[in-house]
Amino acid sequence: MSVYISFTPVFFANFYLGRVW
Repeated sequence: MSVYISFTPVFFANFYLGRVW
């Protein structure tokens, strides 16, 4: 579960940066 929680912020950050850039 901790791995999922650690991976979630990365997923949202990648999605956000993907839209911005």
